[in-house]
Amino acid sequence: PLGDGAFTLSRRTTDGAGNVSSEVTTVVLAKDANPPTVTSITPSDQEISIADVGAALSIVILFHEDMAQSEPNEPVVTITANNTLPSTDTGGSWFNSTRYIAIFSVIDVSNPEALQNLDVTVSGARDDTEDDGNEMLEDNTTGLDNFSIDTEAPTISFDVTSPAADDCVRGIETVEFTAADVSAFSGLDFVEAKI
Repeated sequence: PLGDGAFTLSRRTTDGAGNVSSEVTTVVLAKDANPPTVTSITPSDQEISIADVGAALSIVILFHEDMAQSEPNEPVVTITANNTLPSTDTGGSWFNSTRYIAIFSVIDVSNPEALQNLDVTVSGARDDTEDDGNEMLEDNTTGLDNFSIDTEAPTISFDVTSPAADDCVRGIETVEFTAADVSAFSGLDFVEAKI
């Protein structure tokens, strides 16, 4: 069997007297039996937060070869997020023959969640090498597409280290405390204390 690549179909004929015609090239063929693959995924936001409520998320998917761009060859793009985003894209379009932009509709924070290193799965797209093209296998591109969702407000715990054990402030006294975010993500950007 022929492997993938470009091939030239040529012909020549021999008549009954043994005369051979000159070789005629009739067509150049390309054989591609390999399904397309994703080479990169770029989300429009690396960390979705409460500040993103009402916005849409776009994900740019780059394929390693030219793709068929007509219906029904558009890829199905899926994210394993529970509440914040719909599980599959709500629209998208081809930017060019190798770049597809998937759109996930409005970000919802009514059910807060904190998820790290989300993976994007792409399936259903076809390359444009043949009449029907090669359909891509489900491509879970772990490591190409990590992004996070944190729509949970931080949970704060305070540890007061002074004043003395009677918890009474007399005159001017310094109150010391430490604060920690006990949610799935670490680090606090801002802590406000009021007395």
